[in-house]
Amino acid sequence: MDSRDFLRLADERKERRDEASHRSAVSRAYYAVHNDLAALLSGWGFPVPLGPDAHEKLIVMLHNCGIAEVRTQAKLIRNFRHQRNNADYLRQRTFFPQMEANIWCQNAKEILAAFQPYSIAGQDQERLKAGITDYLNKITAS
Repeated sequence: MDSRDFLRLADERKERRDEASHRSAVSRAYYAVHNDLAALLSGWGFPVPLGPDAHEKLIVMLHNCGIAEVRTQAKLIRNFRHQRNNADYLRQRTFFPQMEANIWCQNAKEILAAFQPYSIAGQDQERLKAGITDYLNKITAS
């Protein structure tokens, strides 16, 4: 499955008028980002576990890679995960506006676009791989 199919589904759901669709749009948009980046990093041989631990581990690897723009994206992804959790689990919140779904679907597109240069073999990709490798070496050495 192409993880970006989740983003297409999110775009469809954000256009609906019901709260469940808006919540679902945020969740699907987050998973488009998460699954795309998990596939990228695991494809390079980095350890991205399956299950709940994968989310934070992926964010931490990106956050600590030493590349400022990737660190910025990692912070946004962490916030996105928080919003996804709110959308999926925060039942006490009785209003989840369409505007919020629109914002997070757009954020997903921007995050995926920001990582596009790293998915293509070249200098950017090698820098990211090296940064994550350095980080993982540091934490395993300590």
